[in-house]
Amino acid sequence: MSGTPRRTLEGHSNWIAAVAFSPDGKLLASASSDKTVRLWDPTTGASRRTLEGHSEYVRAVAFSPDGKLLASASYDHTVRLWDPTTGASRRTLKGHSGGVLAVAFSPDGKLLASASGDKTVRLWDPTTGVSRKTLEGHSEYVRALAFSPNDKLLASASGDKTVQLWDVRTGHAIRVFNIPTRRLLFSSSGQSLETDTEIIDLRLIADKNNRLLAGTPFYLSASQNWILFGTQRLLWLPVDFRPSRDDFSPSCVNTLDNLIALGHNSGRVSFIQFNPDAIPHGECPTLHEDAIVILR
Repeated sequence: MSGTPRRTLEGHSNWIAAVAFSPDGKLLASASSDKTVRLWDPTTGASRRTLEGHSEYVRAVAFSPDGKLLASASYDHTVRLWDPTTGASRRTLKGHSGGVLAVAFSPDGKLLASASGDKTVRLWDPTTGVSRKTLEGHSEYVRALAFSPNDKLLASASGDKTVQLWDVRTGHAIRVFNIPTRRLLFSSSGQSLETDTEIIDLRLIADKNNRLLAGTPFYLSASQNWILFGTQRLLWLPVDFRPSRDDFSPSCVNTLDNLIALGHNSGRVSFIQFNPDAIPHGECPTLHEDAIVILR
């Protein structure tokens, strides 16, 4: 194990539901059950500001692609848009009848998607705050979202153990996949969609049986007791380093290249950094020691 230790960020008074890096990596936003969002300098550990305004705990955060907006989703049924530079509240988006559990900006920044316990996904214009569309089809709460790189598709994951793929232009569901997952990630080409356990090959979308599995995911993530590389278990996490146990909220883990920000039940944020060249390929129960650069 080598590298310069990173700071542990302390300031929230209760557990952390989500963390997100800004596009340039200069800010980290953390959302907490203490009803606040905090902005941090991930390099120094300094707290930049605390964003207050939600009346219930905050479930998710997401930066716009240009870094000029920060969206926060709360169990108070609203999404708030903030200026991350000044901390000023830009607007409050109202329309959901249940807690908002996930938010995601489209890659071009022209749309903001929100997922809710009311079983719907809403599409908003982040500039005006106008609700563009409501996407209905899930039978349980919706907890994860991801836009395709070309802005044309939106994937949503629900407690009904399905992933739905939507046409953003029409608001219609294109396909439904029977895959339970808390995480969604389109490949850079947009040809596949990664979940916790499987990769959906979108080039084979005409398969009537929805059996579109092309392999296993290859990104770093955290799932309860373990840091994972795809489905490989890399590092066992002690109790206080585990993601918050909350089935409704997105994972309180965010990655920037090979750096993982991990929110804790204690209200702290810690960093784990990996050397990707030292991560072994294939099935393996443990990680070689030199692959872990930082754990603090």
